[in-house]
Amino acid sequence: MANVSKIGFPILRLPILAIFEVLSPMNPWEIINFSILSLRCTRIVKLFFRTGCKFELQLSIEPEAHITITEKRKFWWEFEFTSEKNEDNLIKYDADSETFMKYSSNILESLFNLFKHIDDLMSFENIGYLLFDMSHFQLQNDLIIQEIKDFNKPIKCFEIYSKEDVGNEVIDMLNHVKGIEHLVLSAPFSEDFELICPPNLSYLYISDSKWINLEKLLEFNSSQIALRDSASELTDLDLCAFFKSWMASESQLNLERFEIINTATRETFATVSQNIPHEEFDDSVVRKVYKLFNWKLKAINFVLYSFGTWQVFLDWFDIKRNDGTWATIYLVQNIRCPDWLTLGMVVG
Repeated sequence: MANVSKIGFPILRLPILAIFEVLSPMNPWEIINFSILSLRCTRIVKLFFRTGCKFELQLSIEPEAHITITEKRKFWWEFEFTSEKNEDNLIKYDADSETFMKYSSNILESLFNLFKHIDDLMSFENIGYLLFDMSHFQLQNDLIIQEIKDFNKPIKCFEIYSKEDVGNEVIDMLNHVKGIEHLVLSAPFSEDFELICPPNLSYLYISDSKWINLEKLLEFNSSQIALRDSASELTDLDLCAFFKSWMASESQLNLERFEIINTATRETFATVSQNIPHEEFDDSVVRKVYKLFNWKLKAINFVLYSFGTWQVFLDWFDIKRNDGTWATIYLVQNIRCPDWLTLGMVVG
């Protein structure tokens, strides 16, 4: 981490616009170091970010509790707190990241204090990403939840993990957090858990989703929905009813993609294909090739983004909504684990 205090050039004697020119190429660590030199430096940095911040702020509350600042997600500067004294002030370098280790006897207190300071300093419009593993600091979850509720700014991507049923706590957080666009839930919720999707949600991923039945699925209003381990509650006929509801414009009008991940079967796809009316596209070569190329490309990109593995497309057919909107129902296979099949629908 650069030590700005050792720079001999008298920065503070420059006009304010000239100081801004000096700050512009600095990375977040250098800017934060500059800000702690004096109260005047702090005020200058706040003034510098008054018109907007080019960085994204992220927070991870897990075994490696850390704060991340990234610029266009091309490089990451991380502040990681550790309980190991021998790691204090250690800097770890990677091809696209630098991690500054800081020892603390109270990791959560240090984490949130620094997080608030950085947020106040750089005036972030939102929190780009927040990961909360509720299984790690279990005795302090109430404190963490209250801190999250007190952020008072949008959290664009919110991921929540737990080994135990934390339904009430999740509902409490979602009732207070605004602006969620991506929501990832991985916890063994009970069958009576009722998830009310945040408004304007664009991506919903639920792992360990055995608690989801057809009624709950039809109420989800995200444009992209991905479910894992749902076979015990959603039957093949439930899936047929879900697709038919979409075709009749009764639900999911904003749906762009839906997937049952790694738990589908060839029998499930056969049941769906036999119980849903198919639509045949024009045999025009240009139209057919264009359509297949585009939806396969989008599907592959989505799968790679979500799960990091390549897929093989096994079968598909087209359906049409009563307003003329097209969709493709497909079955894909995981190359690394051939028994893992995913049943999905892509609209458009």
